Parts: sequence; structure tokens; C-alpha cells
Amino acid sequence: MPAITLPFSGLRLGWKRFESVETGQTIPIDAQLWRDFKGWLPYGVREYTRTLSRRDAIAVEGLPNLPFPYYLLWGVLRRAGLRKGRNPQVTIAFTDKTRVGDIGEAKTDLVLNGDCRDITKSRVAE
Repeated sequence: MPAITLPFSGLRLGWKRFESVETGQTIPIDAQLWRDFKGWLPYGVREYTRTLSRRDAIAVEGLPNLPFPYYLLWGVLRRAGLRKGRNPQVTIAFTDKTRVGDIGEAKTDLVLNGDCRDITKSRVAE
């Protein structure tokens, strides 16, 4: 079975596994994954709907991407009142990769994590 890219997720679905489009890392589809998903789902739905109608939300763009809902940072951004918008006021540098080169050109003056190019354990500990 060829892998199927799932829209808006950064994942490909293969035989008994998910694969990160960006890094190639695999996540086995097993009982533990289903337990984790069942635990996350009520939170994800609640957080999404709670912030859906916020009038004071700040528009944010991601370079190269915004985090997907299965990242902790997604919930942090939602709680802080930041969400994807057409005229971003804030840019956040985010990727799955441990080391990052050029992140691209930001549309805003404020870039969070813009200088965070190496998140290896040794670099973070340093």
C-alpha cells in the first residue's frame, strides 16, 4: 500500500504507521497510539472550539509552518490568543527538524524562535 499524504497534518499514512513528511520519522499505529489519541482528542476539540470565536485573537504565521494540533506548542499558541490569520502580526519559526537552515522571509517584524536553529540536546544543554 503506497503512503497517502494526509492534508493539513504533516503526516503520511502508510501500512500500520504514520510518517512525518518533514523528517521521515515513523509512528507505529498500535494500541498505545490509540490510547494517546483518545486522551488528546477531548482536549484538542475543546481548545479548538473554545478559541474559535475569539475576537481578540492575534494573527500569526509560521515559518516554514505552524505547529499541527498534536504539538504542545499548538495549544500554547491557542491559549495565548494567537492563531493563523491573513494579516499576521507575529511570526513563529517552527519545524520538526533538529537543525534548521534558512527559515524564509517573515512578513512581520516580530519573529519568535527566529534564532533557534539547533535544538539538539547538547546545544540546548549548553
